[in-house]
Amino acid sequence: MKKLKRILACLLAVVLLAGMFALPASAVGFTPNFEISAPAAYIVNTDTNIIVYEKDSETQYQAASLTMAAYQAAAAAGKLPQAEVKTAPVEIPKDTRNGDFTTTFALSASKALRMPPRNIAQILLE
Repeated sequence: MKKLKRILACLLAVVLLAGMFALPASAVGFTPNFEISAPAAYIVNTDTNIIVYEKDSETQYQAASLTMAAYQAAAAAGKLPQAEVKTAPVEIPKDTRNGDFTTTFALSASKALRMPPRNIAQILLE
């Protein structure tokens, strides 16, 4: 009888653990009540570290292409003028208190867009 209880307890534990790890992160079922126009998105509940929403999270994007995507989205929304702008490099700053990444996109695009770099950067942040 003791042996049977032990076997059933182990079997139940295996089934519960398998169920926990078999569910994909998207099984949480969160659907945002707003339109996500970005090509990819990743929303995490920081209290529980559970992924509550993901959109094309498997594709790896370069940080420079994300900057260009932000410009294209702002231009499509009419917040920035359409112009031929170059992709600026994205680098890791020497002083990490300044953030994880830095780019000169606003500086390099200011001449083509005929706007001050600070205004461009502020629009891209929105």
